[in-house]
Amino acid sequence: SVIFRFINYISKNYNYCDEGLLSMSTLTQYMNDYCKNKSYKKDTIINSCRYLISFLKYLELNSILQTKYFVNFNYNEFLSILEFNDTCSKSDSISIEEAQLLLNYFDNSPRNFAGLRNKIILNLLLYVAPSIDSILNINTGDIDFKRGFIKINNINVPLNPKLKDDLFIYLKERNKLKPKINNLFFTKYRNKFNTLSSFTIINNINESFNQINSLTDSRKKDLNISNIQRSVIENMLKNDFSLEEISIITGKNISSLSKYLTDDILKKRLKNINKSLNSKKHPYYELFI
Repeated sequence: SVIFRFINYISKNYNYCDEGLLSMSTLTQYMNDYCKNKSYKKDTIINSCRYLISFLKYLELNSILQTKYFVNFNYNEFLSILEFNDTCSKSDSISIEEAQLLLNYFDNSPRNFAGLRNKIILNLLLYVAPSIDSILNINTGDIDFKRGFIKINNINVPLNPKLKDDLFIYLKERNKLKPKINNLFFTKYRNKFNTLSSFTIINNINESFNQINSLTDSRKKDLNISNIQRSVIENMLKNDFSLEEISIITGKNISSLSKYLTDDILKKRLKNINKSLNSKKHPYYELFI
């Protein structure tokens, strides 16, 4: 429906048909119009934007589009220029119970290998909220079971127990298929192995929420990859992870993370700052006593 709305917008606003309309300027105009709609929550808008960009990038990478607007697209930079409506509400963070429902859904997937792959991707998103590109860039050689690490964004991230167990099973099954690519995650179509695309990851996670009957229809619309990443970052900040620590594990720069610092988090941090200012922690403490 996201792609349909974008194509429908183009057909209504332009009296000619050309692939040049699938451009940055058209996407910017469309997303700004989308942002002005009060009925959409900010997470939904951000997720729709990410979905569209992934789709357009997929078309370019597969030479369906001859343009190169989106291959090296800076997603965070694009989001910063969007004109969000001031009344745009923010959806509630994904709860532990909701995340567990999706993990269980992948556990019970009839396509066992794909279900396990999607479960591992979800675990990574809930664990360190990496970008989609960071997930796609993980190779089989980035996993070190002996030392208990997985390399993400050139950082050795410790494997949590469930991730370690699932990766061990996944790699055994992956080896049976003998894919001739190094990427950890891939797809197989007509006996051909391809690197998993960002479009596929977003679609698999977002659409899977729609399959969970115990979630209300309105909540299904709120739950998506953007919501998961925001939830992890915001709750890490609430639990006193530093911006530097979150920047390292997520691969996001510190300036882009500052938007997650809510007034409540800043007030909590201010209490610690007051103690630090009047302690030997201050580099020039001796001058003030």
